[in-house]
Amino acid sequence: MLVSQTPYEIVGVMPADFHTPSMGTQSTIRLSPADSLWAPFVPRPVQKADRGNRGLRILARLDGRTSMAGAQRNLGVVAAQLAASYPDSNRNITVQVLPLMESLTGSVRPALLALIGAAGLFLLIACANVASLLLARGSARGREFATRAALGAGRARLVRQLLTESLLLASLGGAAGVALAVASLSLARQASAALDIPRLGESVLDLPVLLLAMALSTVTGLLFGLMPALRLTRSADRGGTADPRGVRIRQMLISGVTAITLMLLFSASLLLTTFRRLTAGQSSAAERTYTFQTTINGTRWNHPPLDRQFCDSLLERLRQIPNVEAAGLTTNLLQIGDNSGTLVSVVGNAPVPPDRQPMAAYTMADAGFFHLAGLPLREGRLFEARDHANSPGVAVVNEAFVRAVSSDAPLLGRQVRLLGVTETPLEIVGVVSDARPFRLGGQERARLFYPYSQFASTRVIGMVRIAAGGAPPVNAIRGILRELEPAAPMFEVRTVADLLDMATSAPRWGSVLLGAFAVMALLLASVGVMGVVNFVAGQRTRECGIRIALGSTPAGVKWLVARQGHVAGRPRTRRRSRRVAGRGPRHLHLPGRNPRRECSAVARRRATAGRGGGHCGVPAREAGDQGRSGPDAAL
Repeated sequence: MLVSQTPYEIVGVMPADFHTPSMGTQSTIRLSPADSLWAPFVPRPVQKADRGNRGLRILARLDGRTSMAGAQRNLGVVAAQLAASYPDSNRNITVQVLPLMESLTGSVRPALLALIGAAGLFLLIACANVASLLLARGSARGREFATRAALGAGRARLVRQLLTESLLLASLGGAAGVALAVASLSLARQASAALDIPRLGESVLDLPVLLLAMALSTVTGLLFGLMPALRLTRSADRGGTADPRGVRIRQMLISGVTAITLMLLFSASLLLTTFRRLTAGQSSAAERTYTFQTTINGTRWNHPPLDRQFCDSLLERLRQIPNVEAAGLTTNLLQIGDNSGTLVSVVGNAPVPPDRQPMAAYTMADAGFFHLAGLPLREGRLFEARDHANSPGVAVVNEAFVRAVSSDAPLLGRQVRLLGVTETPLEIVGVVSDARPFRLGGQERARLFYPYSQFASTRVIGMVRIAAGGAPPVNAIRGILRELEPAAPMFEVRTVADLLDMATSAPRWGSVLLGAFAVMALLLASVGVMGVVNFVAGQRTRECGIRIALGSTPAGVKWLVARQGHVAGRPRTRRRSRRVAGRGPRHLHLPGRNPRRECSAVARRRATAGRGGGHCGVPAREAGDQGRSGPDAAL
């Protein structure tokens, strides 16, 4: 088999579900795709001589006698020896040992923890609802409990009976939850590639998960069934009047459920709004911009100056395709991420210790790439025809590079060195804006662009933007590559819109799932509050009859029940919403948002909706109907 015109002998075939960890970006490790091949790593002499090249990730398996801390100590000794032998490149350079699972799941761990927290809050709302419904159901069984107590049943036996009933309900709910999880997991496996969550396709409902579900069902059944059981067995038959202590408990349930629902709604609204802003800059041009990759390794173009001639010919022919508005070449798609990076130093500045020396990514580009990537020029110029192989080396940097390297002095016209990348310094001739990252919470790195006319790469990413309504240029690009070099492959053909959709899949699905939790929590909270208020109205039958007898109207009784149901949750809800807003900026880290102001706005809208009587209307209407039949019937 030929790979980049290099013959390889196939010596083994791995199973279809085999994946190996591979480096995805500068700080993450990803699993290799299914259509992968593996070849022995044999470093070239130039790679061995370049002590500034730190683009590799080392994977190692510890034996049973060495701990993670021991491995860290041993490699620290090796790093100290290298620093003593090579002080110019290895001084203050350390080694960090991390578990592989932490490296694989580090990028998605916060999102998964947020979803687990949302699921826990959802469970809490459901349990509070069950507790309130048990109270409501127990109010109709007051005579039954009094009869059982009169016949000799002790309080412990009554509590045991109520706990048995609550455990049965919790077990049925847990079984239904496991069945729903099986169905949801099947859908999640099918969408694992789009969700970009490591090892999601391998997720199963194994014995530990089932035991956890059983334990949660048992604990919630006992915990939230105990309180109603104690209250119902302690209370005597009050003839329909309200118990002051029970009223406080019910008000706490209402306020707690409302506050938790408000917190979920606020978080989901904030994430969805931030995600919309994250992708708001994606214009229709992203749908019309096509990218492809090719390589000239192993071909006749694989050495200077032919590599630069290949890029010249490729770029010229791409611009001649019908309906093409612009074309460009690069080695990295900025918004998606890359793994290039090296130490940077400014010529003429005082030497900086390696531990404080800035690091920057480096990307090959041409003048047309900046327009396609949406990087406007801030100062200076872009690459021009005078920047050729025989002219002094030039570079264009982004604003993050200026902040990282020399924030207190202008860099335009200065020369910089890239350790292990170029032997001669590069003059900075222009500054462009930062690329807007399309990963939630991501920031653009310090980046330096160099022209392919001076330092061409054997791996090239081409970008072509067609006019609106134009035909896709895929076949035309394939024909151009076949004419230039029949052995040059064409792969990873996608539009920029597809790439951005892949880059934002994790925050998008996380926002959707959190929004679904918030909507379901709102429905559950409405049902729970309605049940609690209905219980309150049922206990106040005689009070309603007395109010009607003393001249009140059924409409007044309705307003009283609805208003008290709303006021029960309003003060605590507002206080807790402010508390959530106060914590927001430290934990959410969402750009361009004011969680305190937005949480207050959501709280006001939620309180206004509650005042409308949506969840208190049915109990209030029933309380008013009790008065229509006359106070004598109510009494």
